[in-house]
Amino acid sequence: MNPITAIDQEALFLQRQVPWLLVLLALNIPMFITVIKMGRRSAIMRRIEMVLNLVTHAALVWAVVDGPVSIAPSSDPTVTAAGVSRFCRRR
Repeated sequence: MNPITAIDQEALFLQRQVPWLLVLLALNIPMFITVIKMGRRSAIMRRIEMVLNLVTHAALVWAVVDGPVSIAPSSDPTVTAAGVSRFCRRR
């Protein structure tokens, strides 16, 4: 197997989940800049950060559970297992 195809992403994943994940991750940047300028986190910033983190985690779970992430069959179970094991641990 070509090592490059092992890390290629599924087209549906790139079209559906990646734009949302990039937007959610990019929303953290202005928040961090604001915190650096203020010197501390206010109560409102903490609430905004908590909501943003919950939405980001929900989007990450959606991306992992929705379907294949990688094109290569040998690498997709690794990516999926790494993501799912954090959220769906068997007890």
